[in-house]
Amino acid sequence: MATSVSIPYWLSGEELCAHCLQRYAFAVAHHCDACDRPACPHCVTVVYETREVVCRACELQSPETEE
Repeated sequence: MATSVSIPYWLSGEELCAHCLQRYAFAVAHHCDACDRPACPHCVTVVYETREVVCRACELQSPETEE
């Protein structure tokens, strides 16, 4: 007899991440502070100094400043 295994709700979503093309639940989406586009939790970077959430595209475009 086959049994079904339930997967976590954040993996069974209907949204498609524009950066990594994985499906995710909209409830766990993050929005980039620079461009306001949604991204899945795996594709965002948190800048700890300013607590900003940045998507991969904006992270690659921004020049890194060294002090």
